Amino acid sequence: MQAYTDALITSDEFREQFGNLRHLTIKGNRSKSKSVARVGDGIICISDRMRDEQTLLHEIAHHITWNQPAYIKNNQQAHGAWYAYILLMLVRMKMGNDAAEKLANAFDAHKVQWREGKERFEEMQWFNRTIANKTGVDVQTQA
Repeated sequence: MQAYTDALITSDEFREQFGNLRHLTIKGNRSKSKSVARVGDGIICISDRMRDEQTLLHEIAHHITWNQPAYIKNNQQAHGAWYAYILLMLVRMKMGNDAAEKLANAFDAHKVQWREGKERFEEMQWFNRTIANKTGVDVQTQA
């Protein structure tokens, strides 16, 4: 899982879509049913029973939202529309269109308002492409 994460967050495709993330450390978790993104520490703790690609992408999506400037991430719910849109784009990137379509259908079935996150996602991409990547701004220290 560590090698997968390292390859993902350092890829050009990831950086273009989601910006730069600091190194993420993957650790085990004693919980039988809970995995956690410790966003302030750059750590993902994954339960042994949840060590799969979907859970890892879910936790990485939390780090993506945390790694944005305050004006973008402020007042956003941990599993709100913007987060759901990011997760959907991350699943599309790594697991393909079929998996993303299934996730979008599940979101719709459970009334997750993921489409409302697109505008903030595009704002995040604009910031990362025009400001952060060109100036070397570390948005984690700007919050």
